[in-house]
Parts: sequence; C-alpha cells; structure tokens
Amino acid sequence: MKKVKREMLTMKTLEDLISKAKGAVDVIGEKAGQFASVSKLNLKVMDAKTQLKHELETLGKIVYENFGGDIQDSAEVATQVQTIKELYAKIESLKSQIAFMKNKILCKSCGNQNEAGSLFCAKCGENLKEEGMPIVEEADEDDDFTEFED
Repeated sequence: MKKVKREMLTMKTLEDLISKAKGAVDVIGEKAGQFASVSKLNLKVMDAKTQLKHELETLGKIVYENFGGDIQDSAEVATQVQTIKELYAKIESLKSQIAFMKNKILCKSCGNQNEAGSLFCAKCGENLKEEGMPIVEEADEDDDFTEFED
C-alpha cells in the first residue's frame, strides 16, 4: 500500500514538474517572440535611417547642382523635402511601436524611452502626459530588451 501511495505521489510530482516546465517554455517562447518583433522593428528603423541619409544627400546635390547659392522655389526640392518629412515620421512611428512593445513611453521632446506611468521625462523633464490621455500603470515584468540607440 505504501509503495502504491509513493508511486502516486511520484507521478503527481512528475506531472507538476512537467506542467511547470511547459509553462516556462511558453513564457520563454513569448519573450523570444517579443524580442524578434522588436529586432525586426529596429531593422526597419535602421533601413529608414539609411534611406533618409540617401534622401538628404540627394536633396543636397539637387540644391547644389541646380541652384548653387541662389535657392528658388522648385518642385524637385519640394518633392525631396516631402519624402524626407515622411521618412522622419516613419522612423518616429517605428520607435513608438518599439517603445510600446517594451512597455515604455517615448518623450516627444527628446525621444528618451521612459517607464510606463511616468509623468515627466527622466532625461529632459518634459511633461509626458498628453491632454486627455490616461496614465498607464507600470507593468510588473522587467524589460529584457536593450534600448535601440542611433
């Protein structure tokens, strides 16, 4: 009887261990998925910055070759400037997505990533609470991802 009881207890312990291991694997899988998503967004930011650099160089060449020191209104320059503005907006959007995935708040003034629930930027002191926006409570989990730097 004791042997049967001991075997049942061993089976229960083994089942508990397997259940906990499955839970740990699920958490690791979720973290790996988040890391992969953040990494993909970081690559998109780098691609957009590369494209931005190219567009800025192209604009500089257009201005230099066509206008020298006498810049006048030009559709070509306006088109290039619009492309550059769109790239800046794309980069900011990607950075915001990264911050959201990492449960952070981006400062609109300096771009610093702040902890969720922060009222002011830790870097520049700018007010982070926008008019009408609720304050986001801080998550219990630690951030396992490193911040993307330029």
